[in-house]
Amino acid sequence: MSADRAIASMGAHHLLLYAALAGSGAAQNMGQWVGGEHCAGSHCGPGKEEAKRCDNPAGAGAHVLYSARVDMEPLTGRWVHAVVDGSTVGKEMAGKCAGDKFELAADPEVFPEEFRHRASEKGARLYAGIVHVTSADDFRLIDALKTREFDMAAKLVNEDHVGVNARDADGVPALSIAVQLRQPVLAASLLNAVDPRVEVDAATPGGYTALHFAVGSNDRNVVKALLRRGADPNAQITQEQSGGWGPLHFACRLGHLEIAKSLLDFDADPMLTGHAGENAFKVAEDAAVPYSTRKKIAGLLNEAMARRGGEL
Repeated sequence: MSADRAIASMGAHHLLLYAALAGSGAAQNMGQWVGGEHCAGSHCGPGKEEAKRCDNPAGAGAHVLYSARVDMEPLTGRWVHAVVDGSTVGKEMAGKCAGDKFELAADPEVFPEEFRHRASEKGARLYAGIVHVTSADDFRLIDALKTREFDMAAKLVNEDHVGVNARDADGVPALSIAVQLRQPVLAASLLNAVDPRVEVDAATPGGYTALHFAVGSNDRNVVKALLRRGADPNAQITQEQSGGWGPLHFACRLGHLEIAKSLLDFDADPMLTGHAGENAFKVAEDAAVPYSTRKKIAGLLNEAMARRGGEL
């Protein structure tokens, strides 16, 4: 597996730990194709402009993420990626906005891989919903991160104001990628961006936020910076096969004492439970860290409970 793929495809919650330790019918086309290129909003010529329905409609070269299902099957376990271009899928995505829903008739070319076996069925239809749109311009930041061109990435964010809320083809936000690549200066630039402001709690399809990744990496400064910018200390992983943990669970499991204190200072809930009903006390008790560390974490948790008006 390539490093880029590893960055983008975190699975169940322990994968995060290991990675951290190791380092209406058919939808109407809302845009137009003029001279072989997509035209939407201000990019259209006189008399061709469509009503702007959102701040970031999918223009030419945009990268679109969408969830999908066929008939009554569950949604895809991942977000499907498409680029607005001259392909069947690309044309269908043109002009779409986040939140749009649409459907397509059976066609192997447009069905996501996990549903392609259904494309030949009579009457099969693909039902989809747009999750996120990253413009071609914003996606330049993702390209710079993939190729480790961090100076270029910094210029795009600080000078060009590009890509602040961009996502890669797997739905991983630029902020989370910067944290995983251990680029604290770039992460700070993203957090300090004003127009637009970064979506600090933007999560991967599995529910991991930049705060989860920073905790797993034991990056105390980035954890504090994220919390100061309003990151949710109780954000839980949503992936079904995960433990449903919040950042504090990970800090306790890994014995990250200072990070646990920072999370508790920003109102992380010691009683937040994972899918198996375990709270931070239980995770700390079972953690494979020295007894002295477990004891100190338990003390921090009890202090936090006392501030909340209760104690175990």
